[in-house]
Amino acid sequence: MKFVFFAVFLAVFAHGVDGFMDSIECATCHRIQTNFWKKSRHANHDSELYIAVLEAVAKQTDTLKIEVLSLCSRCHNPELAMNKNLNTYMFSKILGIKNSVTREIDEVAKSTSKISNVSCSFCHSIDSIKPNPHGSLAGSELVEWIKEKGTFSGPFASSANEFHKNVQKDVFKSDQICLACHNQVSMKDKNGKPLIISAYTTGDEMVDLSKSCTDCHMSEIQKNFSVSGSEIAELRGIREHRFTGGHDISQVRSAFLYEYDKESKSIFIQNTSPHMVPTGFGGRLLEFVFSYEDKKGNTLEQSETRTFGAHYKKNGRPALQYLADSMQDERLKGLAKKQIKLNPPKDAYKVNIKINYHFISPELIKEYDLKISSKAAGPMVIEYQNGGSFILE
Repeated sequence: MKFVFFAVFLAVFAHGVDGFMDSIECATCHRIQTNFWKKSRHANHDSELYIAVLEAVAKQTDTLKIEVLSLCSRCHNPELAMNKNLNTYMFSKILGIKNSVTREIDEVAKSTSKISNVSCSFCHSIDSIKPNPHGSLAGSELVEWIKEKGTFSGPFASSANEFHKNVQKDVFKSDQICLACHNQVSMKDKNGKPLIISAYTTGDEMVDLSKSCTDCHMSEIQKNFSVSGSEIAELRGIREHRFTGGHDISQVRSAFLYEYDKESKSIFIQNTSPHMVPTGFGGRLLEFVFSYEDKKGNTLEQSETRTFGAHYKKNGRPALQYLADSMQDERLKGLAKKQIKLNPPKDAYKVNIKINYHFISPELIKEYDLKISSKAAGPMVIEYQNGGSFILE
């Protein structure tokens, strides 16, 4: 398995590009957007969970952690994936040579602050996204870059007073940049056979294309200044670079509407998003808990739980999606409604709904003996004061 990964590695990283600008430099002028970005998952991936999964995959496939990291970095940290020294590093490692390159990249592989980051200049150096008919490419492999040094791309062209040159690109008005990473990755086993399902298929799951990714995950377009603290700043229609998603309580809460049908004693859960929930990383699990109260407001002991997620298996046992040979899809489909038949206890008067959102399911933690904190693993608890409680009678 190790040499299969290495062959793929050489194909992926045979090219290299100049280093990207540090996002801290962008903050000098673009303070508002950089502050939003700093709080986003693009700036702060869940390194603890990410590293734990990397190590589990490396162990299960008898592969160096840096090799797995390099493949994942195509989306999680494109600047690392495109490091010109990676080929030298791999050859040095195989030959047992220690040098400045191996020391530098070993340090990156150990550092939670450097292991995952999608920077400002990565996205704003994109000229276009290549076609990907076979789904075999991902992230940085799909990017055609702006060739002119010191020029950045985006939804706006340069004005006369700007510090650096901008070029307007239509790709920023589409979902292509988002889906370069969020509709990937086709994985293969040691014999080159595609695994049961792609790792991330959010784009393919979409059932309503009237809204873009940015409409839901980057706020509505609002008027704001292009740069901060400048007398020559332009007022433009821009979006907040927060990239809200599955780790944001408000985003998950807004993904569901509930109805209660007294005749059938059923809760109907409406997925308001146009893609599967949960989507993305296949270890995620939604746990809907239905608890009951009597007429006096006392919580009754009996409760019910329903789970929704993609259940991956290998040889019949729970598996990370990257290692699986089968998959049972029990997620909520985009814009679909799901009926949950309740079985309330005798004295039940009201049902309350809450969600336990596991960023990785407990069975996968147990299967791979992952040593991660509850903050990284979840559950994130989502309770509904309005719209999540119904009188049963």
